[in-house]
Amino acid sequence: MVFDYSGKSNDEVCRLFAEKGQLRPDAQRALEEELVRRRITLEDVSHVQEDDARDQAAASNGRRKKSGGSIGRMIQDGRETVHWWTAYKRRTGSWPWSSIAMHFMNWVVILSGGAFLIWWASGRHLSRWQFLGLFLLVGLPYMILEQWAKNKIKAKLLRDERHSKRQAQRHTAV
Repeated sequence: MVFDYSGKSNDEVCRLFAEKGQLRPDAQRALEEELVRRRITLEDVSHVQEDDARDQAAASNGRRKKSGGSIGRMIQDGRETVHWWTAYKRRTGSWPWSSIAMHFMNWVVILSGGAFLIWWASGRHLSRWQFLGLFLLVGLPYMILEQWAKNKIKAKLLRDERHSKRQAQRHTAV
């Protein structure tokens, strides 16, 4: 029986290697050869295992604690974003600069826009309810636009990653 792991992603190959004790000896050899061919190290395998454990813990934590407040959720989103960036870097060898730029631009807009909104509202002597209405009027469309832009950038990065993997597979097949 021939074992071909070339169609699997690096993360899938790392996960298989972590469970190689369950594979037949010839499958283990083929898997080890695939790791050598791709230049995947034991450190890479342990990173994938750590990422999987972190993802599982985050999912289980999310089920236990559905609402941690808006600030807690922002911190969690920030952690997930950085985690995604590092996983992308490990998979592709380059940082997702467009996503990083979008993230930091978002924070600049939020902080400067929030400061401006507070300054502007204080000069107009708005009540709390008027300020809340103004905040929602400005903030809600921005949040929707920001989420749309983040998703577009992430989808493009993932498409580019898949495209480069296909090209690499075509070059190795030729």
